[in-house]
Amino acid sequence: VLQLIVDDLAMMRDALSCTRLVIAAELSPCIKGHLDSVKCQTGASSVRLHEQGITWHVLELEGGERHRLAAAGALHGLLEESFVAPSSSAQDRVLLPRMDQQQQQQQQQQQQQ
Repeated sequence: VLQLIVDDLAMMRDALSCTRLVIAAELSPCIKGHLDSVKCQTGASSVRLHEQGITWHVLELEGGERHRLAAAGALHGLLEESFVAPSSSAQDRVLLPRMDQQQQQQQQQQQQQ
């Protein structure tokens, strides 16, 4: 989906080499310490986190389209990893309920009905 949005925005006359993504503030600790490595791994010219409010923050990705998409994908991966395997550090931990197998089966049965 992000690829489609970036493609559409790139068609504009005043297209910028910056992509901004809004994330929930409680997710910031999951990625805060990884911004430099994401920048290096993806070739993005800049990957920054701006704390905008109590409930939301803005990730700002700069560089070429391919690099910004790679950075967004890498950051998304970090967030997904934090849901599956939270870090051992209490400061970096994001606590989310994990569904056990029985709950997953119940959810699937409800969707089939």
